[in-house]
Amino acid sequence: MKYFLNILAIIICVILQLALLSHLTIANASLNLILIVMLCFVFVSNFPIALLWAGLTGLILDLVSPYYFGLYTIELVFIFLISAYLVFKIFHRPNFLVAFGFLFVFSIIFDIAFGLLTEHAFSVLFFTDALYNGAVGLIIYFLLRRYLPTEEKIKVEK
Repeated sequence: MKYFLNILAIIICVILQLALLSHLTIANASLNLILIVMLCFVFVSNFPIALLWAGLTGLILDLVSPYYFGLYTIELVFIFLISAYLVFKIFHRPNFLVAFGFLFVFSIIFDIAFGLLTEHAFSVLFFTDALYNGAVGLIIYFLLRRYLPTEEKIKVEK
């Protein structure tokens, strides 16, 4: 049931990303909700769900995207692997400053990698994207951290 609800949330998130959030910009900065939610699941140490989000949302975005097939999947899984390694080895329970730093840096990495791989010209807008993603990501991280149990709490309760 947990995976069914996550797959349903993934489909809703992809529809929101494609239909609404790609056109809703603030200071020409667009929100990358999929990257934010995936990173927030990494922050609460829910690595299987974060990997599901990275793989499945990347695959769905690749299916509807005019760019190279696998571009979104590779980028999201790569960012998942790096962030999960850092959270698992160094930042076990990131505070809000570390979470903002992760969201900021990985938003920039995502935008630069996407620009380089699709040969699109990109400008300093990736900094405003990163600030926007970081601010919204902190809200989502706070909600996930407050309402979802971490893997550590689940193991203790069993």
